[in-house]
Amino acid sequence: MPNQPQEFLSGYSGETIEELISKASDYRIDSIVLALEQALEQLSVERSLTTEESIVLTIEALEREVNNGGYLQFFENSSREHASSVVQALKSISCPQVAELTQRAIATLHIQGEITEAAGLPHFELLTFRKVSRVLSQSAALILLPRMVSLTDWSALR
Repeated sequence: MPNQPQEFLSGYSGETIEELISKASDYRIDSIVLALEQALEQLSVERSLTTEESIVLTIEALEREVNNGGYLQFFENSSREHASSVVQALKSISCPQVAELTQRAIATLHIQGEITEAAGLPHFELLTFRKVSRVLSQSAALILLPRMVSLTDWSALR
């Protein structure tokens, strides 16, 4: 019997991390990662996240925004709160190609430290960045999701 397409998990509904991970054979892995992100965001209201939990949120924010609108979207939306930690997060999951692409994006925008909503991104840098964003974003998207999918050992999150 041919493989049936897996269903998309509709979202986080109170499962433990172990329960979410156990659904990997029944649901699309990207939907499980999204549910993990939702679970961790709720958990972050109750307590400080572990380093591993923060890495998952950072990388999922990058993956989501780059796939949706490119690096520019990552830096313009609330996901920009992860800009100062995203390169190290990528390196920590052995994803050096996307870490390098992301570092190039940060360097192109001359980002130093945290990007705040008040500071925003300088207009002239945005104009320059729009030219390179598409190429960087496409490259990162091709590399990042398969790497996230291969991270099936989420034991550090338990």
